[in-house]
Amino acid sequence: MAGGVATNFSIPQLSEKISLQVDLLYVPNKFFALLEEKGDYGSTTTYETMFDLAYIKLPVQLRYTYPRGRLRPYLNAGLVVGHAIKDENQVSRYLSSEYKKDRPSTYPAIPGNGRSDGFRNFTEGLTAGAGLMCHPYQKGTLSLEARLELNNGMSHITGISSTVSTLYIMLGFGF
Repeated sequence: MAGGVATNFSIPQLSEKISLQVDLLYVPNKFFALLEEKGDYGSTTTYETMFDLAYIKLPVQLRYTYPRGRLRPYLNAGLVVGHAIKDENQVSRYLSSEYKKDRPSTYPAIPGNGRSDGFRNFTEGLTAGAGLMCHPYQKGTLSLEARLELNNGMSHITGISSTVSTLYIMLGFGF
């Protein structure tokens, strides 16, 4: 689950329907993967991969809002940048056979952890969404939005594709 704050700036010089939507989001992510590789003479190599990441993200979007009524549909699209504030990633490798199980060897899934060319601390991408705003109170709005984000991912390493596609379902309350 993620959270954040947002602000919307109207642009009356362009149109009453066009505004600038700026969000500041905290987005944690955890990923786990398990791979088993069968070897000769009944041996098995097991790889357990874990990513525990957290990003601060700044989506900046143009928003088109239908301006009248209690229910106001909207569309938005723009750019998003993110900065990793937490990066824990590792692979644990186990080799086992009928007769023995080796101690695990552990190493970074993406070498560097932000200090070298491996892990990418700064991500950039595109975002677009559609939503519905409701004005049930004199001062306040409720909103529900579905948003897709595509970014360049966490790896600088050539040959490791880490492009990330994320679908957000966002619930908001505004003053």
